[in-house]
Amino acid sequence: MCLAEPRGLKLDTSRSKCYFHVCCMGHIFILFVVSLANAAADRYSLLQLPSFKRPGVADANASQWASWCWDGLERLHDREIFLIHIPKVAGCSIVGDLSKLVGRDKIWTGQVCWDRSTQAKFEKTVLMLRRPNDHLLSIYHQCLQPGPLELHHRQKLGVAQGQPGFTLPDFATWVKSWKQDAPKQFYTQAYLQERYHCSDPRNPTSRQLTCADETDHPVNIHVQKPMEILHSASVIGLVEAYHESICLFAWKLRNFLPSHCNCEDVAAWEAFVPLHITHKHTYSDTVDDYNASVQKDIEGLTHVDRKVYQAGLARFFQEMDELEKTLRVKVLCDQQRQKLLNTSQY
Repeated sequence: MCLAEPRGLKLDTSRSKCYFHVCCMGHIFILFVVSLANAAADRYSLLQLPSFKRPGVADANASQWASWCWDGLERLHDREIFLIHIPKVAGCSIVGDLSKLVGRDKIWTGQVCWDRSTQAKFEKTVLMLRRPNDHLLSIYHQCLQPGPLELHHRQKLGVAQGQPGFTLPDFATWVKSWKQDAPKQFYTQAYLQERYHCSDPRNPTSRQLTCADETDHPVNIHVQKPMEILHSASVIGLVEAYHESICLFAWKLRNFLPSHCNCEDVAAWEAFVPLHITHKHTYSDTVDDYNASVQKDIEGLTHVDRKVYQAGLARFFQEMDELEKTLRVKVLCDQQRQKLLNTSQY
């Protein structure tokens, strides 16, 4: 914007006119350069994300996380984006990093059934998936190392670790018992009252995508319904390709690509520091540490989720190919693509 002569001040006329012309010409030149840059980038640009203050991220206690990562189970509010929070699928981390792209006030998220996305007006729906074997192990360790709020509730029930009512066995036994002798139905109102006072590990992603109520625990889930939901989501991401997923979200939700999304530019790629919120929940073992018998039991508990994950991976590859072709930028490098393929083979 060019400057006019301030009211009440008498300026030298020649200088004032000169300044006015220089300012306007400079403004026109800037607009011309920006226009050329936009055209050269084919309406897309590699942008650096603005800084984003995440209130409470550094030192949040359990109650703060509850209000920041989830919007609860109350009536949904119309928002731009519905983000389903599947436990142990990087839910809080995605809320934070997605908020950098769109703003936290644009997102409604909760550990709810996908059906709730139809109960308010949402322009976009976002789904994150995790490799089922790793997902199951993470669920187990969350049961073994509950967060502060979970621990408080378990202590009140007298079933926390170290208390007489604590019954959680080792991982192999836990998996086998759910596979061979799972309850036929539940009468629970809270997962802390379920078997072992913990989560139901049978196809947890598909259950949350297909349930009508958060307390539903169907014994059998037909794969067609979660597949339909998978394909209806506006965009999906993968925990195993978290960085690439954030880039895909930026393109699909905001039509631009951050500067850290060129995987062939090592310095730019490594400049991105993703949120990694663990709730102080850590462990060192991996699914590969367990024998073939345990692996078979895991397969029996996740047979629907495995098909959903493989379909999700195929869609992820397709949308990455489209992104890279459109923007002429490599986001999913060949080594990472092959790693995803290798770890998804069962």
